Amino acid sequence: MKNRILKGNKIVYFILFLISFIAYDVIYGLETLIPTNISWLMSMYHDWGQHYLGWAYYRDADWSFPLGKMDNFYYPVGTNVGFTDSIPLLAFVFKIFSFLLPEDFQYFGIWLLSCLFLNAFYTTKILKLFKVSNLVIYIAAVLIVTNPVIVFRGMHPALCAHWLILGSFYYYLVPTTKENAVSNYKKQGILFFLSATINPYLAIMVAGFNIVLAIKNYYYEKSILIKQVFLLPFLSIASGLFFWIIFGLIEFNKATNLDVGNIYGQYGFNLNSFFNSYGHYSKFIPHLGMVTDLQHEGFGYLGLGLLFLVITSIFVFQYFIVTKKVNKNHQYLLPLILLCTLMLFFAITNIVTYGEQVLFKYPTLGIIEKLGNIFRANGRFSWPFYYLLIIGSILIFNKLKFNTYVKYFVFVGLTFFQLYDIENLLTSRDLKYGSFDSKLDEEKWKLLLENFDEVITYPAYTNNMVYNMDYQDLMYVALKSHKPISIGYVARENVVEGQIFKDSIINSLKSGEIAKNRIYITNAANLKDFNVLIYKDKVNLKRLDGFIAIYSKGTSLKTDFISSELNLKYIDSVKNSYLKNMSFKEVANNWNSKENIQFNVEAYSFEDDVMQISGWAFNKSVSTNLNDSIFIALTNKGKTYLFPTTAVSRGDITAVYKKGNLDNSGFSTTLFTEKLPKQSYELGIVIKDQNGKYHYSKTDKLSEVGKRKYQTFTLINKLPDSKSIIMSNLETIENKNNFIKMSGWAALEKRNSINCKIKIVLLSKSKMYLYDTNLVTRNDVTLANENKYNYDYSGFEFKFLTKELPKGEYRVGVIIEDTNEKSSHYKQFEKKLTL
Repeated sequence: MKNRILKGNKIVYFILFLISFIAYDVIYGLETLIPTNISWLMSMYHDWGQHYLGWAYYRDADWSFPLGKMDNFYYPVGTNVGFTDSIPLLAFVFKIFSFLLPEDFQYFGIWLLSCLFLNAFYTTKILKLFKVSNLVIYIAAVLIVTNPVIVFRGMHPALCAHWLILGSFYYYLVPTTKENAVSNYKKQGILFFLSATINPYLAIMVAGFNIVLAIKNYYYEKSILIKQVFLLPFLSIASGLFFWIIFGLIEFNKATNLDVGNIYGQYGFNLNSFFNSYGHYSKFIPHLGMVTDLQHEGFGYLGLGLLFLVITSIFVFQYFIVTKKVNKNHQYLLPLILLCTLMLFFAITNIVTYGEQVLFKYPTLGIIEKLGNIFRANGRFSWPFYYLLIIGSILIFNKLKFNTYVKYFVFVGLTFFQLYDIENLLTSRDLKYGSFDSKLDEEKWKLLLENFDEVITYPAYTNNMVYNMDYQDLMYVALKSHKPISIGYVARENVVEGQIFKDSIINSLKSGEIAKNRIYITNAANLKDFNVLIYKDKVNLKRLDGFIAIYSKGTSLKTDFISSELNLKYIDSVKNSYLKNMSFKEVANNWNSKENIQFNVEAYSFEDDVMQISGWAFNKSVSTNLNDSIFIALTNKGKTYLFPTTAVSRGDITAVYKKGNLDNSGFSTTLFTEKLPKQSYELGIVIKDQNGKYHYSKTDKLSEVGKRKYQTFTLINKLPDSKSIIMSNLETIENKNNFIKMSGWAALEKRNSINCKIKIVLLSKSKMYLYDTNLVTRNDVTLANENKYNYDYSGFEFKFLTKELPKGEYRVGVIIEDTNEKSSHYKQFEKKLTL
C-alpha cells in the first residue's frame, strides 16, 4: 500500500514538473535554461541585466566579510550582492564553485523553472490536505504556474519565489498534535531562513506566517506551550537575521540607509489591481488606470478565468455560512485570513486609490510608515491575499455538491478561458539566445581598460550617460577586464560615502589632478568639468562609442587601439574649443555704469592659477536680461582683463526679484590666469547689455596670481627687526592627512594693508622655514578696528605638505613686508605646530 502511494506521488510530481516545464517554455523559452546563455538577460536592458551583473561582479570580487560584500560594483563605496537582487543564496553557493564554472554563467533560468515547479508542488500539498482529486490538482497547477502575477514578476527572479508563500500556507494548514507540532514548525522555520537568503520582501511576508502558525498551534490546536508561542518564532526569525548580519544586509554602522524617505504610499496597491490588466495582459479587459505608474508594484490581475472562479466562490462561501457549513471547526483559519488581510491593507497604504483617483488618506502609526519607507514597493504585500483568493476559491468550488464531471468540465473550461485571456502576457517575451554582443566595441574597450586599475564614470553612479541603461554595457566590458567601476544599480546605497567620493572627484578635477591608474568615462555634456586638465595638457582623450575616455598623460598604455581619423579630429576640435573659450582680453576701464549690478558669488576657489567661480548677476536698471552677457573682470593698477562665462538659467532669480525675465542671470566659469602678470587683482562682475554697453561692479574677492596650492619653503638665516606693531590673529591650524593648512590675518598698526605682503615663518630649534601665503580679503578686520586705515588685504591662508618638514615642534611667526617703504616686520604667534 505504501509503495503504491509513493509510486502515485511520483507520477503526480512528474506531471507537475511537466506542466511547469511546458509553462516555462511558453513564458521564457528553453534556451534560457542553458547556464552559458546570458544574452537573454543582458540584451533586455532591464532589471535582468542588473541581476546578472550583480552576480558576475560578486563572483569576480575577492572573498571578504561580510560575506555578501563586494567593492568592485558601485566602486569604491561598494555594495552587497543582496542589494542587486541576484538571489544571495545562489550567488554565495555558486561563488564557492566559481573555479569550476565557465566564464559566462547564469543560474536565473533554472531558478525561474524551480519557482514554477515549487509553486505547483506546494499547491498540490495544500489540495491533498483537503482530499482534492488529482485532475483538479493538475488544473490548479496550470492556474498557479501561469498566474499573471508570477509571470509578470519574471522580470524580478528573486521575487518569483512565491512557493515560500504557498509553502507557508501549507504548514499553517497541516493539522498538528503535541507530537508533530515542533517538527512542522521547524519546516516553516526553514522556509523563513530560505526567504531571508532570497529576498527581504518575501522574508517579511513569511515571518508573518511564522507568528500566526505559533498562535494557531497554541490557541486552536493546543499542540505547543505558551512559551513556545514566543520562542519558536523568535528562534526561526533569528536565524534569518543572523544570515542578514553575516552576509552584510544589515549593518550596525548604518552605512547603508535602508529607509528611503517619505515614500510610503507611492508604490501602493490600487483597489482595481485584481481586475486591472494594464491594457496589455488581457484580451478583454482594458487598462483601468492608476494614480501613478509606480503602482505597478501592486500588480495583481487574476485573469478572467480565475476572476470568475473567485467571484463564484465568494457567493458559494456566503451560502456555506448561511447553511452553517462554515462552523467552529474552521475558526483556526482566522489568524491566517487576518494576516493576509493586514498585509493587503499595508499594500494599499494609507493613500487609498481606485483607478486614477485618490479616494481618501488617513493617518497611520509611525512604525507602519517606517516599515513602508524601508519596504517601499508596498504593493507586493498583496501577494499572500492574492494566493489566498486563488487557493481558497479552488477549494470552495471543489466542495460544491454537483455532478463531478460537470465540475471537472467547468474547471477545464475556466482554465482554457484563463489561458486565452492572458495569452499576450504568457508569450510577450521574445528572449535572445547565443553569445551576448553589447552595443560597445568590446575589443577596443578591453584594450583600453586593461591599462588601468579603476574605471570611474563621470558623474559617478550615473547610469544613463549616452543611451538608456548604458551602465550595463559599460559594466560588462569592465567586468571582462576584471576592473572595478563606479556605476551599478543597487536597491539600497550608502549615500554618505557615495557623496564623499563624488566630492573627492570634483575637488581633484578642479585642482587639475588625475591618478595614473584611473580612467574616466564621461560624455560630451560633462567634458567641461575636465577643463583644468585639458587646459594644462595633463590628459589624453579618446572617443569611443559616443563616450569620452580621459586618462593621465603620465600613463603608459601597454595595450591600445587605433582611433579613427574622424575621432582624432573630434578630440582635437574639443581641445581647441576649450583653449579658445578659456582666452581673455585686456580692456579699458571706461565702463558705462559702475556699481549698478545686483550679484552673488555662490562658489569661488582660486589655486594654482585656476579660478573657478559661479553665481548670478543682473543689471539693476533693467527688467529683462535675456540678451545680456556676463564676464569676470580682474583689475590691477588701471588694467582690466576680461574673461567670458557660461550662461546658467536661473528662473529662481526672476521669481525672487519679481521682474520681467532675469533667467539669464546665472554664470559659471573656470579662469586660467597663468599668463597674467603676477600681481594681486580685484575681482569684478561685468555685464555687456544688448546695446553693447558695459556695466561693472566690484566684488569682495581679491585674487593673487601666481600663488600655488601647496607652498614650498625657503630657509632664512635671521628674522627682521620688529619696528612696527603687528596686529594679528592665527585663527586656524588644520593638520590634515598629508598637509597643514593655516589661516588668519595680520596687519601693521595704522598702515593700509594694500601694499603689504604676508609671510609665515616656522621655527625649529635649528632652522627657520619661510612660506609665502595666499591673500584673503578681510573687510571685517577693517570694520572691527573702526578707524581710517584699510585692512581689507590683511587676510592670509596657505597650505604645505607635511612630508617636506622634519617631525617635531615649531614656533609660528608672521613677517609683513611693506613694499612701499621696503621694510619687513616680525611677530611670533602664541600657537605652536607639532608634526
